[in-house]
Amino acid sequence: MIIGFTGTRQGMSPEQRRAVEALLIRFDPDAVVHGDCVGADAEFDAICELFDISRRIRPCNLEDMRAHSERRGAQPVAVAQAPMVRNRNIVREADLLIACPLGPDPVVSGTSLRGQGTWATVGFARSVHRDVYVVERNGTVIEEISDEHGLRTIEQMELRLPAEEGA
Repeated sequence: MIIGFTGTRQGMSPEQRRAVEALLIRFDPDAVVHGDCVGADAEFDAICELFDISRRIRPCNLEDMRAHSERRGAQPVAVAQAPMVRNRNIVREADLLIACPLGPDPVVSGTSLRGQGTWATVGFARSVHRDVYVVERNGTVIEEISDEHGLRTIEQMELRLPAEEGA
């Protein structure tokens, strides 16, 4: 299984990091793929490195947004691309997508998608029937499972790391 990741350039909250770690433990992926951006992508890469998960990067062509995870052993699998082209390719390569946005879904909240690449990537993943795990800032995980007809089952999950389960 390959997990795709998208997240805010502002980075993950501590609660998001814990939930992402729990998802990685739950799914035990063969590899992950992310956009090698500063912020959440770089933090995700560091978590995956600690978990000894194979890391693939699809960098964007905006140099000032690059985290350069290849310097820590992540494998580039494509030349640098425009951010949304890269994001769609991450979704195409992955079996499911984990997303760590900064704020609420703009479709639900009625705000603009402009400047919200994380949510645009989630929208593309939904359109191609990928399962999506949206990790909110408070660590709540919204699980969106898609069937072959594009129908989605949406549930809120509470995940705990193994050390927290007895607490």
